[in-house]
Amino acid sequence: MRILKVGGGADYAALSFGQKFGGTPAIDVINDISKYEADEDGEEYWELDVVEIDGEVSQSFIDFVKGEMDYDDTKHVMWFHEMEVITP
Repeated sequence: MRILKVGGGADYAALSFGQKFGGTPAIDVINDISKYEADEDGEEYWELDVVEIDGEVSQSFIDFVKGEMDYDDTKHVMWFHEMEVITP
């Protein structure tokens, strides 16, 4: 399983990424990450990272972990498993 991590040093990095690419399948970003990187000369300040996890993780565990995340923190750092769609 692959996980897309969206974050960066700037405030609201994950929120900005989600607003720009909301509705995009995470697998598309994972497979062509350079297409979704922040514009270095613009006002986009996110960093993308792909993490590979050995084996499978159940959807119920993913739902549990996301449900325990602090909402304010998810504006700055968020992650999506490869079968999810990016949310704003």
